[in-house]
Formats: sequence, C-alpha cells, structure tokens
Amino acid sequence: MKKFLTGTLLAICLSATVARSQEDQARYQTVTLTTSSVPYNGGAAWTGTNSIEIAEGEVGEIVNYAGGRGNCGTYVIKNAKVFGTPGKVAGPATFRMFTEYNTSSYTADNVPADALMTVKITPLSYSPQKSVTVAPGMGNVQIELESSTNLLTWAASTNGVYNDDLRFFRVKLTKLNP
Repeated sequence: MKKFLTGTLLAICLSATVARSQEDQARYQTVTLTTSSVPYNGGAAWTGTNSIEIAEGEVGEIVNYAGGRGNCGTYVIKNAKVFGTPGKVAGPATFRMFTEYNTSSYTADNVPADALMTVKITPLSYSPQKSVTVAPGMGNVQIELESSTNLLTWAASTNGVYNDDLRFFRVKLTKLNP
C-alpha cells in the first residue's frame, strides 16, 4: 500500500509540474488594425482585417479583443471553415479580427475604427492525467477504442486507416466483475 501511495503522489506531483511548465511556455501575440477608407455607394467605407496564425502542435485562445466601431469582431478559420470565436482551438488555425462600416450608417467622427486582438498561444504537450495504467491486482479490465464524428455519439472502432474529414478517438476502460 505504501508503495502504491508513493507512486500516486509522485504522479500527482509530475502532473502539476507538466501543467505548470506548459503554462510557462505560453506566449502572447497581439495585432492591431486600423481601417482604411474605400469608396462606397457614393460615400466612403472603412474596412480591414488582421490575423494571427497558430501552427500544428499549438493551442490558441483569444484573451483580449478591443473592437472599433461599426460591424466588427473576431472569428476563427480551421480546416478551411469559418467559426465564431470559440474558446481554445488546436492548430493549425487562423484567428482573425475585422471591422467594416460605411458613412451612410455612421457619422464621420466614428472613423477610423481601430481594433486590437491578443491571442494566447500554448504548445500542446502530453499530460500524464490522460493516461491509464492497468496495475497488478486491478482484476479484469476491458479496453476499447471508440470513435465519433460529433463528440456526442461514440461507436466501437478498430485499428486501421480512416479517411473521414473529421473523426475523434478515445480509449474507454471498463472494469469487469471478477
């Protein structure tokens, strides 16, 4: 029992160290945006975008956005699809801010519309908390590979090659009665 407890405490300490060191490796990237005037419907319009790219093996999250006036905001491009601003996104992905408006909708004192966006970029790392050890004395354990296309419905899977556009995998561990 003492040996098991020592190993458990060591694993907890290692998990905390891994989590802290991953957080320590995070970097912050900030971009700004000043819109430029373009002719629009007999008046003028101000438009602009600016982006931050994150690479594979990184996770990005918008931690600050200060938008200008008019139609402005942020979105994420992942797998050539555009999404509203979710929480954390694994790379590769593009975080983009935009602003656009025209003089027919806004007064002249509303120009130009500046914006600022900061993205926290953290490297992915392997967490010991996401591993399972089947220790001696646990009894019978069934291990299954499952897959899903929507993270809601899971089905048993086998080792092999998958060609779906998007598929998630998990390992399910079930303790069986002795």
